[in-house]
Amino acid sequence: MTSMKQKKKEEQEKKAMEEALMDIMEDINLEEQKSESAFIKKLNLLRAEFKTEEPFTTTDILPKEEPIISMRSVAIKFVDIDSFLAKEKIETPFAEEFWDFYYENKQISDPRKYLGGIATIREKTLGLLGEVSEYVLNPDLIDINHAFNEKMQSGKLYYVGDTHGSIVDTDRCIRFFVKQIKEAETNNEEIKIIFLGDYVDRNKMDIHNLLYILTFATKYLKYVRILRGNHEETTVNMRYGFWHSINKYLPNLYLFNDFEYFFMRLPLVHAVHYQSESMAEPRVIVSLHGGIPIYDKSFTEMPEIPNIIEGLDLIDSIHSNIDEMDDLSQQILWNDPVDDLPPEMLFLPSKRGIGFNFGKKVFDEWMNVNKADRLIRGHEVFLEGFRNFFNDRLFSVFSSSKYVFRRLESKILEFDFSKPWEKNWTYLTILKDL
Repeated sequence: MTSMKQKKKEEQEKKAMEEALMDIMEDINLEEQKSESAFIKKLNLLRAEFKTEEPFTTTDILPKEEPIISMRSVAIKFVDIDSFLAKEKIETPFAEEFWDFYYENKQISDPRKYLGGIATIREKTLGLLGEVSEYVLNPDLIDINHAFNEKMQSGKLYYVGDTHGSIVDTDRCIRFFVKQIKEAETNNEEIKIIFLGDYVDRNKMDIHNLLYILTFATKYLKYVRILRGNHEETTVNMRYGFWHSINKYLPNLYLFNDFEYFFMRLPLVHAVHYQSESMAEPRVIVSLHGGIPIYDKSFTEMPEIPNIIEGLDLIDSIHSNIDEMDDLSQQILWNDPVDDLPPEMLFLPSKRGIGFNFGKKVFDEWMNVNKADRLIRGHEVFLEGFRNFFNDRLFSVFSSSKYVFRRLESKILEFDFSKPWEKNWTYLTILKDL
């Protein structure tokens, strides 16, 4: 009997807490939310009133239920976007509204101005995220535990690095890509565009930048792919601007929850298998945000290499918090290449505090195991907007021209398969060449 009373009391307290948390998420004064610590303190005080012993953490405002991981090893699976589009009735009214707002009306300068106004922004944002999830990230297309593999026989392939809220660069890229897509459609040519992650943080326009990219990916879902970066993650977003942008420009804190839940669904690895009719074997171009993942051992011994591209090793990234991800996912988001490792070292701990710095020997072995020819990544800031490593087999591109008060020569990377393999790549400067 006592146990039943205790259980009932706990349920009542839990319900009261949930209602109070909902109230405070709506009623907390924005001036008191200018920092993460103030927000957490306010919620902890509320919990104290209900005599709960659990401290509040950032995960308390995130979904409790996460998708079940399918722990299976499979042979390489190719995505057939044409078959998917042929059987699906694509309806994207929210994406069309956002497209008019950003592309047609060029609303890319005021962080306070949103589609439909503040009153309806969450409804419209959830509508867009729903369309992206249903079409761009449809489970029939993407198995989040494996690489996103696609085939190409010809045409052009583009990569966009970190944009970090720089919507001016994003707008220039999208307008260029729209022209390239229309030209490819006219000439019956292939084209693929891959965004390498890090859409938010570091810029007051980061919410708009993210919405614009998602809108573009939905409107042109046959051609555009979006990957997850290390800044599509809760703890980073709490520290580097995205959380604060939502607090400052939007009155609805639930949007932070909505976005973080969405980020969990973004794939980590993409691979293009290029094979023209005259080629006996395909050339494989892998893309991810940070770097190649390894099973680490001694820094002077060759580590065990996971086979990510063929799906023989699984990744478990379906989490909002980096600490909950598996080691491979963390490294994909955070690892960096280096040219100047000490001679006896194959890899070293990263100065970032997460992941590793890897050298050419480990990189070559990883590419051999994964049967890959080139690797494209973002993640690092270079004043010139790019850097190549390891005999032009690893390409690093950065696509924001303004980053933490620095002016950069932001770039995108183009592969033109009509040209010889050794000379088929070029970097384009966003604010000059597009």
